[in-house]
Amino acid sequence: CLFAFLAEAFVQAPSRRLVNLPYVLASCAVFSLSLGLCAMLPSYLSRTAPPPGLVSALSYHSLRVFLLGNLLTGLTNLMHHTLTSTFPQTVGILTGYSFLVTFLGAYTPLPF
Repeated sequence: CLFAFLAEAFVQAPSRRLVNLPYVLASCAVFSLSLGLCAMLPSYLSRTAPPPGLVSALSYHSLRVFLLGNLLTGLTNLMHHTLTSTFPQTVGILTGYSFLVTFLGAYTPLPF
């Protein structure tokens, strides 16, 4: 996260259209943070049995993760005008998006 803020302050503003360095660093930071939080979540929810690995769960349910990611991307683009978002709004949207895709894709009993 520190590199993303430094790149935004000294290089240029993040731009999804240009896929510049601040955007890539911010995206990597948010997705890494979300993946880490989702990996720690089952250990706090269940103290009795060790939870299954997040990587193996995402690998097993890859079609579900892909479909949920596409649906949430479309829903995000329909509900929010992303070109006028500020950086904190963008971080919030990316964090919520990656948390939902990871949690719903790996840990919920959906039929597909």
